[in-house]
Amino acid sequence: MLIFLYGPDDWRREEKAKSIVSEFKKRRSTLGLGVFDFSEESAFEDFLVFSRSQSVFSAAKMIVLRGVPGLGDPIRIAGELKKLAKEEKTTALLSERAKPAGADFGFLLRPPVSSQKFDFLAGRQWEDFVRLRAAEFGIRLSREALFLLAAAYRGDTWSLMTELRKIRDFGQNEI
Repeated sequence: MLIFLYGPDDWRREEKAKSIVSEFKKRRSTLGLGVFDFSEESAFEDFLVFSRSQSVFSAAKMIVLRGVPGLGDPIRIAGELKKLAKEEKTTALLSERAKPAGADFGFLLRPPVSSQKFDFLAGRQWEDFVRLRAAEFGIRLSREALFLLAAAYRGDTWSLMTELRKIRDFGQNEI
């Protein structure tokens, strides 16, 4: 199985990736978890070894891949990802800002790959997101404060979350 998360909203995309990995860890041994960052020179070879080997301690595996378009032969990488998409006992999670370039990676947006795009939220969805996240930190926002935060951090979810943490840590629970 191959799960492809992509889009410019890094915070929401990475939260989804964390929840998928967390669910795997709850059900399976962490011995079956491999994380590979293709910005590292040996990552592709390490990934191949991990994906092709079978552990005696874990029947299922999860492979988390980062920076896939950054290194190596795109045709070879795409071929390995296509194989993983058909695997039943191996789940590969690919999280990128954008779909890797080239026709070789077009399969990432079609079944059997499960893909989800994370664009920046806008309008009412963004305001609801700000309100919900503030509430998770125990912060109640006035209408004006909500609109101010929503306007100031539109298109920058990481900074919004950082600001909400600072407000919480400062001891403010109503703004």
